[in-house]
Formats: sequence, C-alpha cells, structure tokens
Amino acid sequence: MTNAKLSLSDVAGNAIRIAFAVLVVVISCRCQAAADDHSTQISVGGREVYVELAVTAEERAQGLQFRKSLEENHGMLFVFGEKRPVVFWMKDTYIPLSLAFISEDGRITQIEEMEAGSLKHHASNTEVKYALEMTAGWFRRNGVGVGDRVSMPQLVDAHRDKGG
Repeated sequence: MTNAKLSLSDVAGNAIRIAFAVLVVVISCRCQAAADDHSTQISVGGREVYVELAVTAEERAQGLQFRKSLEENHGMLFVFGEKRPVVFWMKDTYIPLSLAFISEDGRITQIEEMEAGSLKHHASNTEVKYALEMTAGWFRRNGVGVGDRVSMPQLVDAHRDKGG
C-alpha cells in the first residue's frame, strides 16, 4: 500500500481551483438569469422574434457590445421613455447588425445596416420610441421593411418606466 501525503500547499491549491470554478458557474448563471429577466417575444412584420430589452440608460449604452454571436431570430429592443431622435454606432460591437428605428405606434420608419466595430453614426430620420437590432440582413431575409409593424406586449411599456 502506498503512503500518499498531501502538503498544505497542494490542499490550498486544489481548494482555490474549486472555489474559482464554483465562482465562474455562479456568475454565468446570474448573467443568464439577468438576460432572461429582460427578454420577451415580439412580432416583427408578422415574424416572431426573441429580444432582450435595453430599458435603462446603462442597458442602452451597453447594447450588444462585446458579444461574439447573436442567434437568428434574436435581437435587442431599445426602449426609450419618450419619442426622440436617436443615434447608434458599433464601437466594441463584434458582430454586424441590422437596425430598425420604430415609431411610437410600432411602425418601422427606417432600417440601417451596421458594420462591426464601425464608428459611423446611424441616426434616426424621425423621432422614435424604439429601436431593434437584429443580425445583419435579418430584415431583408425575412421580407420586413419600412412601414411594417412591430407588435410588442404591454411588458415593454411596463419596462419603459424603469429607465426612460
């Protein structure tokens, strides 16, 4: 029989590795839960999509920055407290996106294609209450254009008051 001895540094090293692994799992779960708490299903030109809501100023400023991918039929809906002109750019955004500006009554007023990492400004031509970012080309691929309607549940307006 072999007599195995573990030093205090071996035990401490293993404990640190285990604690780190647990911390990573906890943080991952909390991040996913936060994203789930802020997501909803909406209809865009008759097509169902799943969106994360960007309601507060901080959420709107973060947007989809630093993401490496975005699933098809998933996006981010920016909810502004009141209708106003808005401007987007793609600094620190790693995936190309399509952006629809949406009026207070849920009509798409403008669609822009945005290049990953670009500092080019994409400004709304009119005052809008919402903006929707989807994967590049999504609107074209799905036959959705200016004038089409975006149907959002009351949940969106309830979240609006949080950060408007």
